Amino acid sequence: IAEAATTSVAQSLAGPIPTSWNNLDELDRLVNHELEIGRVETAVRLLESAYPPGRASWQGVDRLSTLLLHLGEPERARKHLQAVVDVPRPALRDVRLAVCDVVEGRHDEARQAFRRAIEAEPGLFDAHYILAVLEQDDGRAEAAYDQATAAVDGAPNDLARVAAQTLAASVRRFVH
Repeated sequence: IAEAATTSVAQSLAGPIPTSWNNLDELDRLVNHELEIGRVETAVRLLESAYPPGRASWQGVDRLSTLLLHLGEPERARKHLQAVVDVPRPALRDVRLAVCDVVEGRHDEARQAFRRAIEAEPGLFDAHYILAVLEQDDGRAEAAYDQATAAVDGAPNDLARVAAQTLAASVRRFVH
């Protein structure tokens, strides 16, 4: 039974890779389909072919770089993030670049990028929250607490607020 299931899954994953689309809505459906069947790399290749570095919209680059980070490829994500021209919120790009640094273990560079983002956009939840997690992971309870409480204030929804509150509560007892 397991062998038959494995064969069925392998066949569904081995289907043809789409190479063309008529519009961005169709591209989006193709990418979503590839993600639904677990072909993340194929989805990335589709997005990269549609959004070459320097010619992509922020929305396309943001999605592409997020997928690349999930694949563990921060250098490819950084390449696209740095090349995007029309960035509506530069602070958000700084956050995405900082995440690339975190994935690569470059924590000091990540902190600098998060702080640039916070300076440019003081209420940016993403910057405060991810920096709080980084500080917590590095054993810097006071800095983690400060960033987590700032994230609570900038939370875009209840789920984000609860996540930031939980993080703040987890490090509060270690703050001197």
